[in-house]
Amino acid sequence: NAEPKPGFTKAYTADATGLRKWLLDGKPTTGSNPPPYDKLVAPTSDRKANYSKAGTNVELQIRFFKVESVKAAEGNMRLKVWYRLQWVDQRLQWEKEKFGNVTEINFAARAINAPEDTEIWVPDLQPYNSNEPIEDTLDASLAIVYSDGTVFWSRPGDLDVMCKFSGLVAFPYDVMSCAIEIGGWGMSGGFQGVSLMGSGYAFSNQEETAGSSYQEYTIDSINVKLATYFYDCCPSQPWPNVIYRVFLQRSKDYYLWLVVIPSIMLTYISFGVFFTSYAVGERLSFGITLLLAAEVTKVVISTFVPVCGELLWVDVFSFTCSVFNVSSLVESMIVLYLAYHEEEHLLPVWFVRLWHFVWAKVHRTDEDKYSLTNQHPDIEPCAGAVYRQLAAYGSEESANGACAMPMGDEGGRFSMGEISSRIAAARPVPLTAMPVQTDDDNPPLDAVRRLLHYERMFFDIDPESRGFVKKAAVVRLFETLLVSLDQQACAELVGANDKEADGHFFRREFVELCVETLSELPPDFLDEAVGNFMRAESMLAKRFSTHWIAMSRKVDQVCRVVIPIAYSTCLLFVFNARFADPYESDPSAEIFMGLGDVSYTAVGVVESLIPIFVALACLLAWLMMRHVAKTQRLVVATPTKEDMRKRTVDVGAEKDAAGSEASTPARSRLSIVAGSPARMRHVPASSTSNSFASAGSTADTDGWSRTRTTVVQEGRPLPLPPARDAPSRKGGEIDDGSSLTTKVHLGATGEVQRAGSPSSPPGPALPRLDP
Repeated sequence: NAEPKPGFTKAYTADATGLRKWLLDGKPTTGSNPPPYDKLVAPTSDRKANYSKAGTNVELQIRFFKVESVKAAEGNMRLKVWYRLQWVDQRLQWEKEKFGNVTEINFAARAINAPEDTEIWVPDLQPYNSNEPIEDTLDASLAIVYSDGTVFWSRPGDLDVMCKFSGLVAFPYDVMSCAIEIGGWGMSGGFQGVSLMGSGYAFSNQEETAGSSYQEYTIDSINVKLATYFYDCCPSQPWPNVIYRVFLQRSKDYYLWLVVIPSIMLTYISFGVFFTSYAVGERLSFGITLLLAAEVTKVVISTFVPVCGELLWVDVFSFTCSVFNVSSLVESMIVLYLAYHEEEHLLPVWFVRLWHFVWAKVHRTDEDKYSLTNQHPDIEPCAGAVYRQLAAYGSEESANGACAMPMGDEGGRFSMGEISSRIAAARPVPLTAMPVQTDDDNPPLDAVRRLLHYERMFFDIDPESRGFVKKAAVVRLFETLLVSLDQQACAELVGANDKEADGHFFRREFVELCVETLSELPPDFLDEAVGNFMRAESMLAKRFSTHWIAMSRKVDQVCRVVIPIAYSTCLLFVFNARFADPYESDPSAEIFMGLGDVSYTAVGVVESLIPIFVALACLLAWLMMRHVAKTQRLVVATPTKEDMRKRTVDVGAEKDAAGSEASTPARSRLSIVAGSPARMRHVPASSTSNSFASAGSTADTDGWSRTRTTVVQEGRPLPLPPARDAPSRKGGEIDDGSSLTTKVHLGATGEVQRAGSPSSPPGPALPRLDP
């Protein structure tokens, strides 16, 4: 029942209609004919600007309603706003008492460049970085004019602008910002000043439809500042501007759960190949599948970020995950290559030889030390080394007047010359000494068999059917056959028959070599020697394979620890890095390429190094436990190649003439003797030692030799416990009736050394061996 306020009476319509016409006609009075209102000319006002009294000041305020869309990949932002302008136009003033106390009226307004839709002058303010014209994105609305000439014009709509985004480098943990620069386009500050209405911006809070929900971006904060520019076209006129910088907060949890965490999980799962056996066929395909899954994640991310030269945080993160995914795949390839590698070296043999040659020249070392023939003692026949050792011992003892063992039916001793004559007498007739028949239909059968046998030997030692055999393999074969010759002598013998000097022996060359050198050896001995040679080669190939399999397992063992720790450390460094760009602080900054400004805090560096600290602590604990295990002798050391050589080939090597034997501790050695029956026994290292008692042959009723065992410690025979069947005891030897002749020697340190050979029934006086 209250009275209506002034200006809101029933007569408002008539009063406002007359007032609008009066104002647009130029405020005519009785007897006057003023010009009509010009909506393209800047209004008059009481400006306080020092540089101009013409025109008016326009106050600007943007009320942000919500974020409509942000297209970072396209550099575009669209905001739902209320665009508010306020200015003073004294041409539109009136005395409200003369017009029925009407305090405000409305005029149609759209844009200054749309006069057909606009009744009064409106400011010329445009966003400089607009994507679409503001008159197309903001709705046309009525301007409210008050009696004092103040005009308030608010339009709802969208601000569609192109953004020079700043902060996107930290995607998806970024607070992205975009600047909106609004100023006059056709009117300078001389006719249109620009200022802020209040703080220049406001947020919509009271409307139910205001704000955002289930959106990726929200407005975090807004900064507003005024700026004035001068241009070459009109250097005396200022161009004021209002710069809004809108800071957008991204919903980072979406990317955390759907991009970041799955990528980390896939990378850690890819490390599972380190715990998978090389024999599992799906190992490689498993790594490839995970790598493809990681690449699909990168494709998804690429739709949210622009294609640019700046490296974003997500690019560094994706690259880190990809590197370690690829590293696990490469590690699987290396492991599979090593596990199925059967050669000695990973590189070609010629390159290894060249490297050894250069290494020897640079370091002035013995080249033979790095030659391939000296690298594997197991394929070098040790029978020849033992034979030459025994021959040397026999020569030494022969110089003292007798052999090591009694020989002959009468127990007499033969000299070394007599032994050699007996060996020569036991040799077969050489092939070259066989009579050659001229009848081609009836060739000498023995000679043909021997030639066929040599050819079969070639086929046996050429398992890959290459049609030739390398010189090194022939040398090793002849070391097995000619036990009286050492490696150097065999190499010289074979090399002298290498007609082309190319290091290869073809079938005919090999047969001719065998005819010239092996014609005195029986076929059964050749078969046994070739069998040993092939077994040694097979053992070597298997050892190579076993070695590389062990290496592949070591690679897996190392990668199980190193790669996850390295990835965790890199991941923490990536998460603690602070990515920044200069676009906000320096608007004139040019586009940079690669990484921008990356910084770390001291706390971030320490947090990033936590995996390394934990790994070092575990390594220290492991080393301590390893030391304790070695101290308690819980770890058995694997023999090295040098140990293998000493205990396989170099045992029993000929000592120099200076008598180095006297400076070494006493050790037992074997001596092969001929007699009836043939025996193998131990002989003391010194001819003057009394550690062993010389005993003759003791045979039982069936003619087989009884077991003879001697235990010696520091030169003193030790008693042994009674053996089975009450064996007889003579001196330091025990006869227990077994068929194995064994000598046990305890050195000064108490170590036990044994050697034995099954005794054989009486047979030929001497084996057919080339001394």
